[in-house]
Amino acid sequence: MEASLIAPCGMNCAVCSAYIARELDLKKRGINWTYCVGCRPRGENCTFMKNACPAIGEGKYNFCYECPDYPCARLKRLNKRYSKYNVSMLNNLAMIKEQGMAVFLAKEEIKWQCPKCGGVICCHTGQCPNCMPKKPKSTWKKIPPEKVTAADLIAPCGMNCGVCGAYLAMKNKVTTSPNGKKAAWCYGCLPRGKGCTMNKSHGCEKLMTLSVRFCHECKKFPCEANMHWDKVYRERYNTSPVENLKYIKDNGLEKFLEWQKQKWQCPECGGNISCHNGVCFTCGAVKAEQAKR
Repeated sequence: MEASLIAPCGMNCAVCSAYIARELDLKKRGINWTYCVGCRPRGENCTFMKNACPAIGEGKYNFCYECPDYPCARLKRLNKRYSKYNVSMLNNLAMIKEQGMAVFLAKEEIKWQCPKCGGVICCHTGQCPNCMPKKPKSTWKKIPPEKVTAADLIAPCGMNCGVCGAYLAMKNKVTTSPNGKKAAWCYGCLPRGKGCTMNKSHGCEKLMTLSVRFCHECKKFPCEANMHWDKVYRERYNTSPVENLKYIKDNGLEKFLEWQKQKWQCPECGGNISCHNGVCFTCGAVKAEQAKR
């Protein structure tokens, strides 16, 4: 690991999924992670802090702890966000300040070294890309729109694509979203052959090899990715992918589909209410508060 890969905020870019993906050229293996050369190498100093802190963006400070406002509210939020990845920017910065960069890098080498192959474990996924399948043994097959069933619209992560705004916009040929912008269209995660868009099937070995249909079939369920998206969807959209999967596991897919139909059915026309904005894409009469029932 190199000192140039330690961003001013304390993030070690060497264990970031985007940096690892570029170093190993994972797209050739069918793992479609974002590529990045690292915050400092690409001239941004710190992607997380550059817009919030002009001093960091301009390179005034080498590390955030040199700033009189350290630790600022932005850095504290970032530190809390990354705690789920077993990363603490504040602890990293404290170690660099008190023990020096050489000691910090040595400890990072040990912390993130894969015990199987000696490669680098990604902090975002908790996996060593070197030990992941070189390429998918199989792939999710696309389903023609006319053959898509309600069951096909339930993604492995538990998300019901049938109540997704992008799917409903496509189904009802809606071209403009409520905010006046161009509406996103999607045929659903499984129908378009993506496996699971949110949990990134190319980053999960079991989804990658099609060894499970739903995440609840995995011993690691609910994993960090499950919990991350569950929190996002519970707080923003009144739906819980994790609870959906538990319901499917306990009651079966058929009863789950009946429950979802009742929960998201528009009382005006019988169409589906979007979990994203609470609007019925068929008649447009349902408000967000009506969806939260």
